[in-house]
Amino acid sequence: MKNNIEPTYCTFEQSVLLKEKRFDVELKTVYNLKSESAESHYPIMKNSDIEHGTICTRPEQWQVIEWLRVNHNIELSAQVNFYNKKAKLGYFYTIDKFDSNDIHDGKDYNEEQMNLIGDKKGFNTPQQAISAAIDYILKELLK
Repeated sequence: MKNNIEPTYCTFEQSVLLKEKRFDVELKTVYNLKSESAESHYPIMKNSDIEHGTICTRPEQWQVIEWLRVNHNIELSAQVNFYNKKAKLGYFYTIDKFDSNDIHDGKDYNEEQMNLIGDKKGFNTPQQAISAAIDYILKELLK
């Protein structure tokens, strides 16, 4: 049986921010920084291999989730809003930050997301929730 699951890539803006934050994982798809288009005809490379700033790597969401966990002790996930009584369930994200000893920092990064629990829908898909979490982390937590 063939797997028909399409990869969920980070947006152009996220990929540029990731390059600035030293995301350096070997990938074979990139964004052209001039046209903002995705390209896949490049060899496998890391952001640190790229000269002159004409392209940046284009990661999938799961690769960023793993990088955040390993390099920044940040866990993120998408959760189903089971508390929604409406017919269509929504999704929200959770973010937890730990120190190098796996001790939670005690801060709440989910206040806005927790307000979605109940009849407020949140995001339509878990991928949208993860994308919003990645945006928040790159812009607010990894300054």
